[in-house]
Amino acid sequence: MTHVQKEELVKNLKNEIGKEFVLSSDEDNLYCTTLLEKAIKPFLNFDLNYSHVQLLIFRGKYLYPKASYDDNNSVLIYKFKD
Repeated sequence: MTHVQKEELVKNLKNEIGKEFVLSSDEDNLYCTTLLEKAIKPFLNFDLNYSHVQLLIFRGKYLYPKASYDDNNSVLIYKFKD
């Protein structure tokens, strides 16, 4: 990403501050991983795989953080040592 793109990404993320957390499997969702996916997607080829969840309290496709780790276009920049 260029410096200008990074600045725009940060600006777009700052615009999301204060918005309601929405853990939903529809398009109106807003939780940690979907926030990042929606912000990064305009700048990079970032096509993450959603996982199907079927629990007592909710069902549908959700985006887990591991999806970005597993994406071929992602680069691991830090790994915590146990």
